[in-house]
Formats: sequence, structure tokens, C-alpha cells
Amino acid sequence: AQLREREVLHAEFIAWSRDRASQAQFTLLQCVSAGHPLRAFHAGNRYSLGVQQAAFQRALQDFHKRYYQAGQITLSLAGPQPLTELLAMAEACSQAFDPGLKTAQAPVTPLQLCGAPAQPAGLLNLLFACERLPTGSEDAIAFLSTWLTDSQPGGLLALLREKGWITGLSFKTLYQYEQQALLHVQFTLTDEQHRS
Repeated sequence: AQLREREVLHAEFIAWSRDRASQAQFTLLQCVSAGHPLRAFHAGNRYSLGVQQAAFQRALQDFHKRYYQAGQITLSLAGPQPLTELLAMAEACSQAFDPGLKTAQAPVTPLQLCGAPAQPAGLLNLLFACERLPTGSEDAIAFLSTWLTDSQPGGLLALLREKGWITGLSFKTLYQYEQQALLHVQFTLTDEQHRS
């Protein structure tokens, strides 16, 4: 089963390596400081996953033992059954997992930019690394996205199009975890702006 899964991962790796959007995002993430896990390479392939090696099997078993246990799992049940029946179902399902305590995650590494993002022909990329975001920042980021990408008259997108500077604008949250977020704004420049 592991050998079959490794081949699936290898096929996904090949597809990822040929996908322009994935490669562009990987290039953008190289602007993040080297110590942040976001910059790390997160894919394996047939050659990097030594399924038949004893060390690989030990590491896989240790990972499974550490994370595939009751302390790491949240079970949510919803249904028309009475609460007592749902509770009995939850207790029955939980028997399949080893007991355990929640494993604390490593502290978050500061999210810092160490360089300017690549600027492919016809595009302008801006990255914003945000730290110590308050609770509810997801809503603020969603509002910012709506405001930036709204094409209605009087908005930023309409104004930049009217001035002939851009033909399009996209906004994406590349990463959001704990109190951090990495935001990406990409402008598609007009031919005239691209030349200047």
C-alpha cells in the first residue's frame, strides 16, 4: 500500500512540477525568510520517499503513533438523533483510536520577507507578511480582498483600469496560521505600463 501511495505522490509531484501556477507560487514563497517552514519544499517523489528503508518505516510509525491518536482528533457528529444517542455513537467511534494527549505544535517561526518577489513580464507582484494579527483578522482580510478586487466605479480596480495602468488585479491569501498571514496582490499590467 505504501509503494502504491508513493507512486501516487510521484505522479502528483510531476503534475506539480509542470504546473505554471504552482511554480509561480513556489517562486513567490522563496521571498519568505529561510527559517520559516512556508519556504520549505513540501512534496515527495519516488526517489525521496525510501519506503523500503528501516529508518523510513520507524519514522512513519513514530509519526503515526504521535498524531493518529484520540488526543489529536476532533470528532463532530450532527444528526436528528437525541444527544444521548449521538454521544454513544461518538464513544463507539473513539474506541478505534489509541488514547493520548494533544501534542503541542512547535512555536510559530516569525514570518518575514527576505527579498522582493519575482516580477514576470506583464505582472506586478506584491507580498505582505503580516504578524501578530488579532482575532477576527480572517474577516478583515476577506473584506480587503473584496475591496481590492471589486470592479465597480470608484473602486481601486476601476480607477487603475481607467488610468490605463492595469487590465486585472488578483488577491490571494497564500498562507494563514496562528497570528500570521502572507497576502499576495498581483496586478496584470497594460502593454504600456509593461514597457515602462
